[in-house]
Amino acid sequence: MKLLTEFISKQVESIQNDFRSGSATIARNAVYILKNTVMSHGNEINKKDLIDLAKQLKNVKPSMAALQNIMQTCIYEIGLLNNITEFPAMTFKIFTTMNNAGEKCLNNTIKILQENNFKNIITCSFSNTILNLFEKLAESNYDFTAFIVESVYDKYNYGMQLFDKCIHSGIKTEYINIGDTEKTLNTIDCVVVGADRILHDGGAVNGTPSLFLAQKAQSAGKPFYITAESFKHSDILIVEKGFEFIGRKFITKIITNQIA
Repeated sequence: MKLLTEFISKQVESIQNDFRSGSATIARNAVYILKNTVMSHGNEINKKDLIDLAKQLKNVKPSMAALQNIMQTCIYEIGLLNNITEFPAMTFKIFTTMNNAGEKCLNNTIKILQENNFKNIITCSFSNTILNLFEKLAESNYDFTAFIVESVYDKYNYGMQLFDKCIHSGIKTEYINIGDTEKTLNTIDCVVVGADRILHDGGAVNGTPSLFLAQKAQSAGKPFYITAESFKHSDILIVEKGFEFIGRKFITKIITNQIA
């Protein structure tokens, strides 16, 4: 039992200390942890143990609605099982739902960009959704340039992380120092950022400096889009350090897998 307790503690810490993945990726990784825990320790745990682990994972990153919502789905599904050994097979349904939502969200965003002929797109922070968007645009031979604003929190530059991944994927990308944002906005067509939490009243939470970029975009008369899967919706506003709330007055449209 001690080994199992240590194993679970390390798994929770791996999610808690992940500051480089997007929120959807973190939610997926949490599902993998539940799945792998059953596969490696199934004889040592019961439904209550697995639900307790899901609850721990759910609460380690309060700003990330995806993690909370997906873990709540897992808690519900585990409760329905006759035996927890059935859980690994059941995760296929969860991953399929998440993947389909992500794909539809990207397609809806691409549709808006292409219909408006937006070629110069600026973003900030780090988001796997945004990275996937840029990669899919590039794969379709859409002629665009991604501008990525310096996004530093706690001495780590999330903007540079996204920039490096875009360059690695062969995406035409420019890195923008925070002080050059206002000047750069005069040359871009739109802003697109991801989100860690979408509020039902139309606001959203995302990594710094999203609010700054939204304010500058509004001043420059540029559309500000948020693209995020519907499993990031929430009724509760939580903003931790390193995150910012963007009010609906700054947002042109929130694009999800349900809304284009």
